Amino acid sequence: MTNLSQSAEVTCMPSDAGRVLFEALRDGFEQASAVGIVQIISELPRLDFFITVNETEIDYSEGLTPSPSATITMRDNVIHDLVAKAEMYDSRVVEFSSRLSLAGDRTLANFLLNLVMRPAPSVVRTFKIASDLAKSHALDEVVRVNRPDLETLREAMDNFKPLLISGVLDEWGVENWNPKTLEAHFGRYQIVSFLPWTIRNYTTEGAMKYTGGMGLPGVLAQPFRAPPLLQDAAPLGFPLLWLGSAQSEKKSVTGLHCDYVNGFLCQVFGRKKVIMYAPDQEEYLYPKRAYNMYRSCWTGPDVVDYEKYPLFKHAKPIEFILNPGEVLFIPFGWYHCIFALDTVMSISYPVECIR
Repeated sequence: MTNLSQSAEVTCMPSDAGRVLFEALRDGFEQASAVGIVQIISELPRLDFFITVNETEIDYSEGLTPSPSATITMRDNVIHDLVAKAEMYDSRVVEFSSRLSLAGDRTLANFLLNLVMRPAPSVVRTFKIASDLAKSHALDEVVRVNRPDLETLREAMDNFKPLLISGVLDEWGVENWNPKTLEAHFGRYQIVSFLPWTIRNYTTEGAMKYTGGMGLPGVLAQPFRAPPLLQDAAPLGFPLLWLGSAQSEKKSVTGLHCDYVNGFLCQVFGRKKVIMYAPDQEEYLYPKRAYNMYRSCWTGPDVVDYEKYPLFKHAKPIEFILNPGEVLFIPFGWYHCIFALDTVMSISYPVECIR
């Protein structure tokens, strides 16, 4: 696992802040997944500069460009924090999302911002432990267990072994939930305040919209309280909502990546196809250089290109279906790619896992 060094001093003069950020972005750049010109406007310190993203490099220019592909407006010294807090940068974290405004090509803007990500030393150390354990205890399937006791669950967490759990979502009454019942009770509510779409926009047949991991709306907190067994097993982070459907049968709703936390993925309705790879398979998965608490890959089961990524053919996947009422325990460092086979609703809980 590559550990990027910080490429520039954080304690810089305001006039150098744009250059410092650019050097950090360039240090994380490998190849472009989107191209164009990104105008960056920093309100504090006041700086205007733009970054041109080509397929093989990025370039820095001061001032304003007349027709940018995307514009990122930064407030409250966020330009400094992007570099200083690269170990925790995530566009979904309110500390950053509340101080960043994106316009135009959001895919390009987010690609550029994500280049600042850097892993903490503890992440690198823990991944090494997970990878070594995977090599010594190779799995060819995910163990299924009904109503496990705490000892079984904690043993899986300690040994970085995935589990497919049933019988722990009884309080949710998952048999009563489907896209129509969710829409009837909560369809008018927005998922997040900064996007105009309501729950109905994700559950309507044919919508082909997917939330990704957005914070669970407050209106859903009561009917979908954290399952007691999971709460007893470990302190749970803030729940995330995964709601909607795929754009096509062959395209994943969550591309191949791994998280550097443990996680519980609770399936409410619809089915998901899950493809997982143990941490020791990383050398075949072409993970991206820039990462912190999660790491995406340049390839995956839905974007197979053996000519460009030849080692991927040697990766050993574990594939299965996640059904309503089941909980998937995804250990720290396990790569996974997820396909929606129906309109789906899942709720996930991150669990801190640093040794």
